[in-house]
This record gives sequence, structure tokens and C-alpha cells, in this order.
Amino acid sequence: MTTVLDLTDPDEIAGHYLADERPVRQERPWITMGMISSLDGSATLDGGSTALGGPPDRAVFRALRAVADVILVGASTVRSERYRSVRLPDRLVAWRRNQGLSEAPRLAIVSAQLGFDPTDSLLDSNPILVTCEAAPSPERSRWASRGDVLVAGEERVDLDDAMRLLRTRFGTERVTLEGGPTLNGQMVGQVDEISITLAPTVVAGDGPRIIRGLEGVRSAALDRVIHCDGFLLLRYLLG
Repeated sequence: MTTVLDLTDPDEIAGHYLADERPVRQERPWITMGMISSLDGSATLDGGSTALGGPPDRAVFRALRAVADVILVGASTVRSERYRSVRLPDRLVAWRRNQGLSEAPRLAIVSAQLGFDPTDSLLDSNPILVTCEAAPSPERSRWASRGDVLVAGEERVDLDDAMRLLRTRFGTERVTLEGGPTLNGQMVGQVDEISITLAPTVVAGDGPRIIRGLEGVRSAALDRVIHCDGFLLLRYLLG
């Protein structure tokens, strides 16, 4: 049965996502994809996703970060969204402590070529680099001096293997996938939960969809709908 709610308080919205069940598995983490889209399907506005959002979406975004052990993101999204170290509001830090978690989840950045320059703030957060054997050795060594390097695959990153390694090597139980669309397309076969915000905005143009490159079809069950200030916050579970 689908739950339908009309809420106004961002903290109350966040509370639902914090309380959702995400079963622990032995072989790989539970994977949640969290994205925002315009009404006409664009995943970006003015070159990024931030301008599409508002308080309801930010509440979901922070809650999905709070429940994660690891935030998985592609290198191109790190560049375009100007990622830095993960910081959560004090209320969510306290919630994580009560759950026996660290103050913030770790970032895991997927890159085969390592052709990007991370900020010092990002490197200081002890990120995990998810890459492959073919990645340039000097850049791999640079990352290894500031964080962990997880090598999965030979010529390209094997994301199935990467998720198994996150579980066995780091004890990762929950991953929040923040994109971008290409990484989402590569990961969607493993995703257990999609939390998508429909923004009350029409963008037009040729902006990317939230998932690009998917071959095949997966069905999803609508678990919950929250309406807040024109935004629709949708939670789907994939079988």
C-alpha cells in the first residue's frame, strides 16, 4: 500500500526517510538513488541540480546522506556540483551518533581516468577512490596518500565488484547514490530504492535525464508520496 502525505515541516519530511527500513545484506550494501527532476524530465537547471531544489528536496537530500555509510558519486558530478567534504546539520549528526555511526558518511568517487583535480577540502574528508587497474599509477598513488583506493575491474570500473568490496572491506551497509546520470545508468541494476523529487519546474531544452544509458527495464513499486510546497517526494522500491 502506498502512503500519501501532505507535509509542511522539512524536519518531519526528513524523519520519514530516516525511519525507512533498509535491510542489511552480507554480499553488498543496500543502495539508494537520490535524485531530483523537473516536471519535463531534466536533471539539471543552469548546469547543475541545485537550482531545481527547495527546502523539501534539501530535507530529503540531507536525510539520505544521514542514513548512508558511503555516498557514491561520479567524478563528473564532483566537478560540476563542486563537491567538498560532507557536513550534516547538528540534528542529523546527533541522530547518526545515536545509531552508532560516524558524524558523516564517507564519499566514494568513481573514476577510471582520474582526470580531475579534487579540492583539499574533499581530500581532507578521507574519501574512497573507486577506480580500475588501467587508471594512471601516479594519480592512484596521490589518492592513496590521502584516502583509500578501491580497485575494481581492469579497463573500466566493475561496479558490481566495487559494491562487494565496499561491503567486505569497509563494512558498508548502506550506500546513497548521488549520480550523475551516467553512473546511475551503470548502477541501476543494483539499486534497491529510488527517492526522486519532482520539482514544480519546467526546464525544456535538452538537459540530461536522471538515468542515462540503461539497457533493459526494471519495475518499481511506489512506497510513499509526500507533497510539500508544490514538490512531490517519491520513494520507490525495486524488486
